[in-house]
Order: sequence, then C-alpha cells, then structure tokens
Amino acid sequence: MAMISYAQNGEDVLLRRLLGIDRPGFYIDVGAAHPVYDSVTKFFALHHWRGINIEPLPGMYELLCRDRPNDINLNIALSRESGRLSFYEVPSCDGWSTLSAPLARKLRAAGREVVERTLAVRTLAEVCAEHVRQEIDFLKIDVEEHEAEVIAGGDWRRWRPRVVLVEATAQNSQTPNHETWEPLLLTADYQFATFDGLNRYYVRAEDRDLLPRLAVPPNVFDDFVPIRHVERVQELEKQLRATQEHLAALEQAWNASRLQLTGCQAEMEHWRQEANRQQQQLTATAAELNAARQRLTGIERTLESAWSCLPHRLVRRARGLLRGARAG
Repeated sequence: MAMISYAQNGEDVLLRRLLGIDRPGFYIDVGAAHPVYDSVTKFFALHHWRGINIEPLPGMYELLCRDRPNDINLNIALSRESGRLSFYEVPSCDGWSTLSAPLARKLRAAGREVVERTLAVRTLAEVCAEHVRQEIDFLKIDVEEHEAEVIAGGDWRRWRPRVVLVEATAQNSQTPNHETWEPLLLTADYQFATFDGLNRYYVRAEDRDLLPRLAVPPNVFDDFVPIRHVERVQELEKQLRATQEHLAALEQAWNASRLQLTGCQAEMEHWRQEANRQQQQLTATAAELNAARQRLTGIERTLESAWSCLPHRLVRRARGLLRGARAG
C-alpha cells in the first residue's frame, strides 16, 4: 500500500526513506501547527513513533492534544533563552504567526492584522533535558524567521538528533535565509544533505552514511500519495455512494410506479371490456325496443281498421287502453 504523506512538501517521504519505520522512533517538532495537515510528524505518529510537539497557538495546541494524546504537547515557544517574549499572531493565517518583530512589522505594513501578546519561551536544551529519554531521530524547526534563536538555544553536544530539517526561506517566498543560522549547525558537526525548495536537511556527522539517501527529492519510487489527494478520492467515493443510493431509490420508486401503472392498465382494460358489454347489451335492448314499437304500430293500424266497425263508446275505451300500453 502506498504511503500517505501529510507534510506540505514531502518532508515525511524523505524522512521515511532516510530513517525507515520498522521501529518506534522519536521526534521533536518545533512549530508543529496542525496535527494532520502539512504535518511532518503525522505519518510517523500513525506508525507508533512518539515525540514532542511545541506549538504556541492555543487553537493548534488543543488540536495536537486531542490528536496526539501519547505525545508531549507544549503550548510554548522556543528561543535562545527562557523567559517571556512578544508573540505576534496573524489571525488570517496561523502559519505566519511569529516571534520575529521585524517580520511582524512587515506583515502589518502589508495590511495583515497582527495581534501581539506575551508568551512563555524556553530553550531547546531545557525541553530536551526535561522530556527526552531516548535518541532523537529527527528535529524539525519551522518558526517563521526565528530559527536562529531556536538553534542557538540547543545543547548540540548533549542532544544530537540524527537529522535536522529547518525551513530555510523567508516567509511565503523562495528567498533563502539560512545564512543566519546554518553556521550554528555546521559548527555543531552537522553536514548539509539537501534543499527541497523549502527546507534544508542536515545529518549529524555520526550518521554521514545516510547522506546518499537524500540525494534525490521525493519521487515515484517512494510510492506515496499526498493526504489531500486521498481525501479528495474519499470525498468522490462518498459522492459516488450517495449517487448510487439515490439512483437505487429512484429505480425502486420507478419499479413501484410501473407496477402501479400495470395494475391501473389491467383495471382500465377490465372496465373497457365491461363498457363494451354494457354497450352491446344496450344496443340489443334498443333493437328489441324498436322491434316492439314496430309491432305496436302494426297493431294500431290493425285496430284503426277494426274500430271503424265498432260503436263509438268501445273505440274510446280501446284507445285509452292503447295509450296506457304506449306509456308503459
């Protein structure tokens, strides 16, 4: 069965190729956002991996808690030092919310609504010290131009994820911005592996043998399909089933109407035959009546001839009787 990819740019496809899924692994997702759509970790969570999801937006954090009850979900942000910082929410696009004041000013200048609030922040090293009890297979960082501060807050000698992928372009653009933070990873003895147009991937020196697996982007040989394609097919299948059910109902109604029509036609034929029989009987009765009238006319003529020989009193009486016979 093809892999279902939940990530926006095939990141989970590359990570599966790199790390496999034949064992439960561990991840850290900084800037986790939605637990399903555009999620780098959803595929691995479905295959019994566990990890830490760090998400400062309350709405997204609640979704993560419901979808990932076995993960560690933290409603905080990360920076180079712990404390409190201004966080800039962008209601029209949650994914653009940021700790970067320059980016917030740019968004406001572009006409975007930006809501500022104070947020608790910790360091990556502190989070790892508190929650990590096993090897970290991969670390993903997507924090809208606050990447350098997150990386600076890590203890890269003690906590060494096998793979690190970091969003490496300015927000909503193709402009690279990795020059501000890449030296921190290279100094920590991580080797650049690949750039997928959005993220840059790094492999720790201890796992440099993994580098060739990232030489090419996600492709047909990775045997994957994006979740939105799967959901579209499922929606079309749902519509097809509904259409088939509607068609079956129409066919049932049509068959019932056809049976009713057949019954009506049989009843109509019965009454047509009955009408023909009654018409034939009426015609026969009319013929008998005409014959009787003709016989009566003959009798009248015979009587008129006979009356001429009878007394006047008897003629009146006979004519009265004749009128009564006509009326009957």
